[in-house]
Parts: sequence; C-alpha cells; structure tokens
Amino acid sequence: MTVVAPYMLLAGKVNDPQYQRVRKAVEVLEKVSGDKLEITILNLMPTDYEIYVQNLECPARGPVKRFHRENMLYMTGDHPDELEYKGGSALFLQWAKDVFGYDDSKTNTIFFRRLATKQFRHAMQRTGHKFFKMEFESGEESLGSITVELFTSVCPQTCAKFLTYVRGDLGKKYEGSQVHRIVPGGWIQGGDLVEGKGDGVIEEDCFADETFAVKHSRPGIIGLSSVGPHSNNSQFYVTLEALPWLDGKKVAFGQVVEGMRVLRVLEKAETTNERPKEKVTIRSCAEIKAD
Repeated sequence: MTVVAPYMLLAGKVNDPQYQRVRKAVEVLEKVSGDKLEITILNLMPTDYEIYVQNLECPARGPVKRFHRENMLYMTGDHPDELEYKGGSALFLQWAKDVFGYDDSKTNTIFFRRLATKQFRHAMQRTGHKFFKMEFESGEESLGSITVELFTSVCPQTCAKFLTYVRGDLGKKYEGSQVHRIVPGGWIQGGDLVEGKGDGVIEEDCFADETFAVKHSRPGIIGLSSVGPHSNNSQFYVTLEALPWLDGKKVAFGQVVEGMRVLRVLEKAETTNERPKEKVTIRSCAEIKAD
C-alpha cells in the first residue's frame, strides 16, 4: 500500500496547459482522498513562478534545478514547513494514477490550452490593473514578447502617460523605436523617441515624479529613465535583477508578468559601451484588453 504524505504544495504558471491539467486533477483528488491529503495551490503569474522556483533551489528542497524548465512543481511532506520537492506535472499525474487511479488521458488537450488562456485572463482581471504587450526584434528576427502589468492603482498618472506612447495617441509611439542600452545584471533601456540613442528628451513631454512607492525588489520591474527630479519622459527601463539602489530615485510603475526569458536573451546580446552591436527594435507594442 502506498503511503500518502498528508501535506502537498503545488505551484505553477497560470497560463500553462499542463499546470491547468494538474489543477483539474487536484479537484478530483481532494474529493476522493477525504482527510488524507491537504493540498496548497500557488496559482502564479509566469514571472512570479520563475522567481519562486529560483528561491527554492537549495539542497534541502531536493533537485529543483533539474526541473527548472517545467512550468509547475509539487512538493510533499509530513509537515507543511518540511516539504520535499518531487517533480513536475508528468510525475504528479503518474502519482495520481498510481495512488488514486486518476486518469485524464481521454480529455482533449485543447481543453487545457483554452483553460490556461482563460485563467491567465482572469488572473489579469483580478488585479484591476492595465496590461500591455511589447515584442522585440533583432534584425528581422522576432525575439519574443513580454507582458507587463501597470500599477494603475498606485501611480495612475504615470501609467496613463506611458500608455499614450504604447498606443501612439499623440503620434509618438514605442513601436519601431530602439533598445539603446543593455546592462547585464542591471537593466535594458529604450523609449527614446527622438533619435533612439538615449539622449533624446522631448521637453514638452516631461512630467513629474508621481510616487516612489513601487520598489525595485525583483527582476522585471519597469520604470522611467529620468535625468533628475521631475524629468520623466518616454524613456523607460526594465530591471534584470533587484536594484534597490534605484528606490527613491526612479519612478517604477509596473512589472513583467510574462516573458522574462526574452529579457534574458536581450541581456546576452553583444554590446559596445552598453549599446547593442546589432540593432534591437520594438517590433510591436499594444495595450491588452484583459476582458
């Protein structure tokens, strides 16, 4: 008889079909297991999940790094504070089949893809914030897109101004502009809508520092590249690591929720004096309607 550990933790990317497949399995297991199983679920945005996994990578948790590329993980144990890493979705579903006879092999995979898309939209809606997607290219090759959450509840004026450049409301837009600076372990910078070199500032577009409430506490924080107090304009940066020394100096107003892999590709680009040797351009940029 297989012994079932009383505590289980599942964490996964909300937009991943395999993770949604596991979540459906959990709904069944919780009903059939009675009091044998206590399951905690961490339903995470993609970037939040990646940061969560990085923080788990230690010998006491087991070989987490081995499954780093998976979009979900599960851990079990006899106590909620002493959980051991077990694996990803495939191993979880095999365990569910061996222990409880659970089998969803007849369910169409399209169902889980649609469910993942729906749950990602719901997760965005629940924040009450606005989102946009930005695609990068090098040469004529797309490098992929990032999805960014704008903290409209914290800094509404800054977010509204930024979205005018996203949409091109005033004839000035990010689409087609360059990424002019890449600092490995630091940040990437773009949004110069004058000449694209990083020294272009449209004086009439400058606006005040609204708040320093958002901290540079993680990779993927987006902020404004000012040259002094109240000199914000179209230029922006995205952090590649936590940069607490920017707190109180630069206005941060959002975070990357999906697409950190794209930023890691950009981070590895060859540069001269922090400028990309091969031109990196924002291929497309648009607001996302979460509803």
